[in-house]
Amino acid sequence: MRLVRWLAWSVGFLFVVGTVFQLVDFFNLYKVPPDLPESLNMVEFRLAVQDYRVAVWPLFLLSNLARGIGFVAVTALGLALAGRLARDSSHRVGIAAGLGMAGIFGAVGQLLIIGVTQPTIDSAYCDCGFKETEIVSQIWGQQLIESASRWLTDAAGVLAAIGVVAAGTAFRDRMPASWNFFSWLTAIGLVAAVAIPFLQISPELDMWVLVAVAGVIVPIWAVWLGATLRAGHELETDPA
Repeated sequence: MRLVRWLAWSVGFLFVVGTVFQLVDFFNLYKVPPDLPESLNMVEFRLAVQDYRVAVWPLFLLSNLARGIGFVAVTALGLALAGRLARDSSHRVGIAAGLGMAGIFGAVGQLLIIGVTQPTIDSAYCDCGFKETEIVSQIWGQQLIESASRWLTDAAGVLAAIGVVAAGTAFRDRMPASWNFFSWLTAIGLVAAVAIPFLQISPELDMWVLVAVAGVIVPIWAVWLGATLRAGHELETDPA
């Protein structure tokens, strides 16, 4: 039980930390972005904000790295929870596959976005005579990989929703009934965080839904699990 407890608390802590760094960046508490005219083209804009991008890189790195490690903890938590169930439990696959794969997809997605951004921080361009071409290619390449990262994290959100529901059902005899209900709310929140951006309502709405889910709802679910889960008879293996 101690392993499950610490993994659950780690998930909650890491996603809160990642969200805090994201909000510090969003509210410009660390560095204020430059006030630039709208007439700048893509290359001019990238060059004008390069110093700002370098300044806030630590926030970007820590936010995505904390969530990436948090996703790794999600995978470990899913496997640990599945291991607390009997071999013939129908919920083992849902928890192990849902949370386990969600953690893998999410971690890869976070590492991708860190990896594609870091070279653009180290060097905006090579100054080899093709500056404009290089910067435009760099921006489009970054957008392609960021899109792949978003699809991975979206898949992680849907799989996590499946795993959360499976865990809520599997451990309803060892947790308060309100936690099982909250597990369904958490799953709905995870799916909503994936679905709402596709509606293209507002980028700010997308961000605040993600903040609410990743920074509040999921941590509450995980910490509640770690603090309350009791051992049960399903820990016994089949006589066969």
